[in-house]
Formats: sequence, C-alpha cells, structure tokens
Amino acid sequence: MPLWILLASPLTTITLWAGLMKPLRPMRVSAIILLDGIARAMNTYRFFLVVVSCSILMFGVSASLAGEEKEKGTPEAPPNAKAVAGSYYRGGGTGYNIYLTLNAGGNYTAEWHGCLGKYGEASGHWTLKDKEITFKPSKEKDMMKGHLKTLDVLKFKGEWIFVPAGDRDFYDKWGVSRYSCFQKHEKK
Repeated sequence: MPLWILLASPLTTITLWAGLMKPLRPMRVSAIILLDGIARAMNTYRFFLVVVSCSILMFGVSASLAGEEKEKGTPEAPPNAKAVAGSYYRGGGTGYNIYLTLNAGGNYTAEWHGCLGKYGEASGHWTLKDKEITFKPSKEKDMMKGHLKTLDVLKFKGEWIFVPAGDRDFYDKWGVSRYSCFQKHEKK
C-alpha cells in the first residue's frame, strides 16, 4: 500500500499523532478530529489532511530541536595536580585528534593525529593553578607548535574536562562535545 494512502487515512493519522506526541495526546487528537471535519466539509479530505499533518509534524520537530539545552561543565578547582593527571582526547574523528597525557609529576605529552598520520607532537611541563592548566613546552613539532597554551578546568558529570582558554567559542555555543573540550580517554 502506498505511503500517501496510509497517511491520508484518518485512523492512521490519528494513531501516528497519538504515538508520536504522547505528552500532548489529548490536544493533538482533538485537533486532528477538528481538521478531519474541516477537510470533509471542504471536499479536499486527503490532500488537506496530509499537508496539515506534515506541517504540524515539521513544526513540532523543529521547535523541539531549537529549545534543546546544551550540556556544559562547571568551573571547579581540582584539589591537586594528581586529581587531573591522566589521558585526555579532543577531536573531530578525522583530521583533528589531539591525545594529551598529563603525568602526576608535572610532565605532559601531546600528539595530533589525523587521517594522514601524525601531524605533530609536543612535550614539556604543565602546572595547575586554581582552575587553569598552563603548558611550558620543551619540544613542539609541526602542527603542535603553539597549539597548547592554557586550558580552563571544569567538572562535567563527575569527570574533569579541559576547554582551551583561547578557543571557547565552539564550547560556549555547543557545550560539551568531543571536539569542544578535552575529555578523559583510556589509553589503548
């Protein structure tokens, strides 16, 4: 049976709306019954009902996506450097993948990997002061030259995350993501 016939059937449309819009079920079902009556009176039953149903569905989907709150961490000072020591990752999965390892003794290593291999590396000393990590590189190669300077420390769902202090726009707009901030990463 073609899809437009299923959508044009009043019983199918009411069933679809009732299933998709559970929180607003009474209002949606009564609105569809009202639209059904209007469509019958206008003798444009199927076409009218399909157009209105699709319009309402698209409006509902776009309204729910627009109002979605982005998750963000809260600025918090770790008790000591050992609390944030570990392996972290930030990247998009293709050309930008930074692997950062903070050792409890104050040394760090970082590597930038992409689809064509390793793009750069850095190592040196890091310090934690209040809610900020500062890097003092002793070695930086290729794309990692000047890439790590200062990271803001935040707590998110019980874990430490780091947001580059000079590159907060993406994080501020979209919240926590693997691209916007460094997150704990288990070494393989």
